[in-house]
Amino acid sequence: MVQDMRRKPYVAAAVAALASIGAAGYSAWVQVDDAMAMQTGANAALAPIPPGILPSGMHLPAQPAPMRPEQRRALAVAASHTPLDQKIFNLFYADQVRSGAPIEQVRRLAQHLARLGWRYTPAQQNLILRNMLDGDYDTIVDRADSLVRRQKIPEFAFAILSAMEAIPEVHSDVVGKLRSNPVWRRDYLSVITPGASPALMAARVDTIENLLRSPGGISRAEAAQSMTSLLESGRGRIAHRLWRQLTRPIDPRNLVLDPSFRQAAVMAGSGVPTTALDWQFGQDLGFSAVPSPDGVVINWDHRGAPTFITQTVALPPGRSLALTITTPDQQGVAALLHPTLECGRATIEFTGTAIAGGVRYTTLAVPKTCDIATLRVGGVVDAGTGQVMLRITKVDLRPAS
Repeated sequence: MVQDMRRKPYVAAAVAALASIGAAGYSAWVQVDDAMAMQTGANAALAPIPPGILPSGMHLPAQPAPMRPEQRRALAVAASHTPLDQKIFNLFYADQVRSGAPIEQVRRLAQHLARLGWRYTPAQQNLILRNMLDGDYDTIVDRADSLVRRQKIPEFAFAILSAMEAIPEVHSDVVGKLRSNPVWRRDYLSVITPGASPALMAARVDTIENLLRSPGGISRAEAAQSMTSLLESGRGRIAHRLWRQLTRPIDPRNLVLDPSFRQAAVMAGSGVPTTALDWQFGQDLGFSAVPSPDGVVINWDHRGAPTFITQTVALPPGRSLALTITTPDQQGVAALLHPTLECGRATIEFTGTAIAGGVRYTTLAVPKTCDIATLRVGGVVDAGTGQVMLRITKVDLRPAS
């Protein structure tokens, strides 16, 4: 132990600091576990978390009272026998913060604690919070990464990573971690909600744009929740732009993504999440719409006015639109289908004309306030009785010439 102390003088200094708290002449041997047991509850190892550091909905652990003098003396003795034990020094660090010790003393303890390893979860949590309070972001991303790689307190680690993602000076560090494709990448990218702060929303857009430019790109499954959150928070046009970059439509002039339902057929039953920017297929009592490699197949018993398929689209405000629905080898489809554009509380109607192989619809000019809308294709009211099967092979929506 003497050699260890000489080789690592910071250990000797930290042990001396602990021992100075103990009473002179206190020499009873105390095992590490015994010393820790003197503090009741696991939360003794966690320093208090100041208000405003973590999201408002996150659970904050209840804090025990500061240690009694005899407990600190027990820790000092335990540390003198195990000077490299991170648990002992972390327990002392947490107590010093809880007791309101001078900040320089707390920082010196934190520096020593940081030298003792990366695998003790409470110590990493305390060090992350210390770094945040001191404005020292150099190692925060690495420490959060180490937690989630070991599947430790992911809620806390993801909250920290989100905070770092939204800080311009540290944003590139988070993106760098994501580019290395860590095991936690998809889970992290999926935790954003529509209620996230504007700063985090803006940062997430930058993150996705960076990943889109990276060699490995970003998958639909990883980006889906971010797209949904952007849509639901009123950033639909941004979401649509990013989703088009990811899905790479064959015909960029078509405002509809996946017009022939090929991607929808591949995604069906895959378990990969979709967004409102993809085709959504209705199914209820009396009707169903199912994607297939040959288009979407609709079975309907004529009851009600169901919505068969929907997709959120970006529109050119102030322009009239042309919609073509291809339904090969079927007569009378124009009398059965009812497409609309839902833009906020407004409904934009189409006027349809049967053409060879389908129906061509047009609208009047879209209001200038409408730049994102939901295209709905449903059935008309009281179309008839009995079962009918429709097949739509393509949907084309673009500005009218």
